[in-house]
Amino acid sequence: MLAIIKAHADTRRHEALGKSFIFFIDEAELHLHPAAQRQLKNALASLTEDVDQVFITTHSSVFLSDTNAGQAEFVVEKEDGATSVTPMTKKERVRTVYELLGGNPTDLLLPANFLVVEGPSEVLFIEAVCAKFYLDKPKIHVVAANGDDERQAQYLAALMKCYAPLKDSPVYRRCAVLLFDAPTGQDKQARLSAFLDQNTDIRDNNRAHMLPTTGLEDYYPAAVRAQFPNLTNKTKLARALGAVITQNQFEQDMPVIYAALTACWEKAYQA
Repeated sequence: MLAIIKAHADTRRHEALGKSFIFFIDEAELHLHPAAQRQLKNALASLTEDVDQVFITTHSSVFLSDTNAGQAEFVVEKEDGATSVTPMTKKERVRTVYELLGGNPTDLLLPANFLVVEGPSEVLFIEAVCAKFYLDKPKIHVVAANGDDERQAQYLAALMKCYAPLKDSPVYRRCAVLLFDAPTGQDKQARLSAFLDQNTDIRDNNRAHMLPTTGLEDYYPAAVRAQFPNLTNKTKLARALGAVITQNQFEQDMPVIYAALTACWEKAYQA
């Protein structure tokens, strides 16, 4: 539907000698799960890249919490038979998202902290280790910064994109921890150094941890890795090793990841 709308708008704009169009969409999120709502909003935002405008009425926390360049939010209220439309303040935006999620802290399901890693293998392995050995520790959420191939090609691009929302969060901006693969080559090392120089709170407060290897697969303990000599798929290997590794092997032979987890627990948000 959106592809047709955009093609129609492009054609009409061309035929109308540059005239722009205004789209009005009522409750665009209906019948869409959150991931699809996010895709829909990005598609609608693409209509505004030139001169078109899109107006959306919504009750979706996803539409409101995600921001795009040129986006503006308004509160529509009806009182004593009169409808008012006023710009939404930052405080109103936070409160509205909270209310749309249910209006109760238990609806948010927020973790105590975030550990941002490079890919899905790290997520599977670390989550398996935490489930086996550290159920008494604060609840953390491990986030993979992997993106599409274009972003993956540029070192740190996906990780920086993933970290950006946490950087602006009043809760997590001083406690989220990042786990890097070792950079290869001077160019990647320079990018990592520049990123840490721009984010000194990460660099100086034990929130940046770097593997001594260029990937998790080379960091597994040799004795554990040897149990699966023919397993090459990274995610399957992460699951398999996470299931058999002992707590002592993990803490002694994978100290960087254990240190990153320890920093996550120590800096975890306490309500």
